[in-house]
Amino acid sequence: MVTIAREVCKIIRSRPRWESTLLSDFPSSTLFDQNCIQEIIKCQNNPLLSLRFFSWICSQDGFTPDSVSCNAIFDVLVQAKASKAAQSLLSSTKFLPKPASLESFIQCLCEDGSVHESLPVFSQLKNLGLSPSIAVWNTALLGCLKVGRTDLVWELYGEMMASGLVGDEDTVGYLIRAFCKDNKLSEAYELLQQVMESGFTPDVIAFTKLISGFCQERNYSKVSELLHLMIAKNRPPSIFTYQEIIYGLCKNKMGAEAFRVFNDLKKRGYAPDRVMYTTIIDGLGKMGQMGEAQKLWVEMTCDGFLPNEYTYNVLIHGYFKIGKFEEARKLYKEMCDRGLKESTLSYNTLIGGMSLHRRMGEACAVFEEMPKKGINRDVITYNILIQGFCRDGKPSEAMKIYQELLQIGLWPSTSTYTPLIRALCEAGKVQEAIELWNDMVGRNVEPLCCTRDYIITALCKQGNVTKGMDWLAKMLGSKVRPQEKTFDELIKCLTLNDRLDDAFLVLNTMFTIGYTLREPISSFLVSQFCRHNSYKVGECLKEILQSN
Repeated sequence: MVTIAREVCKIIRSRPRWESTLLSDFPSSTLFDQNCIQEIIKCQNNPLLSLRFFSWICSQDGFTPDSVSCNAIFDVLVQAKASKAAQSLLSSTKFLPKPASLESFIQCLCEDGSVHESLPVFSQLKNLGLSPSIAVWNTALLGCLKVGRTDLVWELYGEMMASGLVGDEDTVGYLIRAFCKDNKLSEAYELLQQVMESGFTPDVIAFTKLISGFCQERNYSKVSELLHLMIAKNRPPSIFTYQEIIYGLCKNKMGAEAFRVFNDLKKRGYAPDRVMYTTIIDGLGKMGQMGEAQKLWVEMTCDGFLPNEYTYNVLIHGYFKIGKFEEARKLYKEMCDRGLKESTLSYNTLIGGMSLHRRMGEACAVFEEMPKKGINRDVITYNILIQGFCRDGKPSEAMKIYQELLQIGLWPSTSTYTPLIRALCEAGKVQEAIELWNDMVGRNVEPLCCTRDYIITALCKQGNVTKGMDWLAKMLGSKVRPQEKTFDELIKCLTLNDRLDDAFLVLNTMFTIGYTLREPISSFLVSQFCRHNSYKVGECLKEILQSN
């Protein structure tokens, strides 16, 4: 059988239309023999040709594949990571693979990103009274993380625990990463402490994700604690760990500290890569320290890292930020001369730099160039122009850009709505701002907290304090903390309208959430309350000052 199988494989590999002649080369009794089929599948060393042969023989009259042959071709497809073909085979043949094959299939699906499709396979094993190995569970958990399905992480982990299986260090690492992805850092940190006490130490990636989360929260004491813990537990931080720290520091406008960490890393023997150079150059540029940024640029190229499109754009943005338009344009030309193509990113940098300095005419001219050069505009392109016009006090022009964004089918973001609502409120067009708010909520776009503050302040300035109070009540009901100046504006408006009881109510709410009474609003209240010459007002004022 082995000899015949090898001959068949040779014909399949070398003859283009072997299906029409194979039965004339070999008797059907030999080709239809299950042992021969298994040998052909095994010898082929090509999953596509093996599947082609299996599909052909299944189409022949008088042949019905047995479970062993089906399992053989199934295993070949799974080993080749051909998850779609394996799924198709299962649905067409209706056979049940061996438990080991099902476990391999789960891993294949999860590595392919088809984690949801793996759930029925878990159920099949459960119905057989079997539980996958810890390696299979871990592959599934990792697959869920890669596609952002933390809900499935917890669902699968619950099933794993119910099966009586105890997780290992990899399992714990994936759970910590899932907590971090859900922005549940306290739960992730608590889990880390628990498993460390039990003798488990997660991998560097889990530590890095937790460090990244604490960086975003500006909790640098926890970052420092985790770094020391990693070193103590023989999990030395990787270059990616420090990259997250530097990125977080730059994002939180702590560029000087990021630069210190960067220099310290080099002294300790770490070799920065192009991503880290780009990150720190970006941070220095945002701080306006273009001299240091340029030095790092030279250092990066001397270390053998050629700047890419992203590196060029962060330096170009830095020059725009400090108003050095000529240097920015020269660098842009150098980027193009080096063969790096103009893109949506590079055009957004140009438009952003011009609009930042209120050169909206030039920004619009560059905006109009984009379709002529075949460069797509994205929502960021439109947001930059909208922000520029709003900064210039031209909400009508900004609204035209917004309407164009909608017309071409782009989906507006929080960064689209926030400057528009603010500009409309500042221009006294509060009703238009509220309509825009309703559109934002209708599109399930999450508003920034300050957006409500803009609307409340604008309503008060128009004398519509009742509606302003309604918005404040909704804001507090949604557990959103108003800005202190929003309270000041409401109190001032209520007092001027002789609604003293409501003013006291707002004051009490203001104190409850942690604000204090400041100048000039305190002096304003004293002068207004004294006008009433009322004992009750005097007592209330005394109580307010004591609470404050």
